[in-house]
Formats: sequence, C-alpha cells, structure tokens
Amino acid sequence: MNFVILAAGLGSRLRPLTDQKPKCCIEVNNESLIIRFINQINKFYEKKNIIIVTGYKEEFLKKHLKSFESEIIFVNNQNYETSNNMYSAYLGIKNIDPSMNTVIANADCIYADNIFKILSCQKRSTILIDKNFFDEESMKVKLKDKFIVSMGKQLKSSKDVFVSLDMYLFESMHIERLEEIFKEYFRKNQYNSWTEVAINNFVKIYNNSIQSRDIGNEKWAEIDNITDLERAKSLWKST
Repeated sequence: MNFVILAAGLGSRLRPLTDQKPKCCIEVNNESLIIRFINQINKFYEKKNIIIVTGYKEEFLKKHLKSFESEIIFVNNQNYETSNNMYSAYLGIKNIDPSMNTVIANADCIYADNIFKILSCQKRSTILIDKNFFDEESMKVKLKDKFIVSMGKQLKSSKDVFVSLDMYLFESMHIERLEEIFKEYFRKNQYNSWTEVAINNFVKIYNNSIQSRDIGNEKWAEIDNITDLERAKSLWKST
C-alpha cells in the first residue's frame, strides 16, 4: 500500500504548541501523532511505500523521524503557506508505486489500531466513516446505499450523512483519475483547495466508485485545536 501522509500545514490553531514544531509532532499518550501513524502502518502492512509531504517546520519533522528515514520518501511542498492539502496530495502521489493502491491521509489525526486493521482489509476504493459521531466542523460524506455520492464540510446532519475519518483509500485506476481532477484545479491556478473538494468531484463523475466502511465503536480524533487535543488525550488516557 502507498501511504501519502499530508503534513505540510501551519497548525496555527494549535499555537503556541506549534510555534516550534509541526502539528503532527504533538504528542498524545507520550507518542507523537506521526510516529504512532508510521508504527501502525508497519504493524498492519508488510508491503508499503510511505510518502510524507512536508512544509512547515520540515527540518524538525525530518529529525523527529530520523529512526524511520530509510522507510520514508519526504516530499516538500514549498508553497505550503499559499496552498492547501490538495496540492500536497498531488505532490505526494507523484511518488507512489503504481502497482499498489494508495491511502491519502492527513497527519493530524489519531486512530485506534483496529481502524488500521479495518482499512487493511479493504480491497476497493474506500472512505472510512464514523456513524457514532457527528460534528459540524468535520469533513462529511453523503451515502447512497454504501457508496459516497458527495463530500464536504457543508453537509448537514441527516440519515445518510456521516463524518469521514480523513483517511481515503484509492485503487490504482482511481488515483490516476483523481490526479487528473487535481490538475484541472491547478490549470486554473486554484491551489488553495482541499483534497476533499476533488474527491467530491470524483464521486459525481464516477458513480458507485468509492464505498464507505463504518468503523463501529473504534476511537479516533482529528486534532485541529486545543479542545481537540484535550479530547484526544482523554480518549487515550486509559490506553
């Protein structure tokens, strides 16, 4: 499996914790988000290609991952201050092994091990969802049967709308199509867009292409601000 991990952002909502280091290096339960993520990849995937897209505080991140450097391809988004994660994803997927499927993931989340186990069992393009949690600020998907039909933060709570986990699995042919959608944005000089905007376009063009998979009661958290961080620490307190 290719893993394209997006870690270029400023993490401004977590300042002052991110004044000297990138958001993915913040610790929960005495382990940084990024080291936990890499350890989980190594636990559940024998064959993998790990690509980390850096930007803000790149040198800190590289030093932080010194013990893993032989396992990682680092790709720098030099325009991290003026672009969004769609451009980081585009830079990352240029380094994938085309013979394997690809996961695109944000580096600011923490997941239970069993979520990686669930992900490792998926053979089709899949977005993991949480039917037990809803938050207006989270990225959400709308389903028809089990397939994704739209994606965006603006989706409102309903019986067919659920929060996504910011970890997206694509079959090889689908990552190629997604890359073409990325390029359409860049041809229009639209670099400040989310990856999820392109995924929303993708599912509207290619019907029944990306399935959903509920994680059940497994715990996870996206960490955008101090409140999120405290919630994550509380969730993992007993771990």
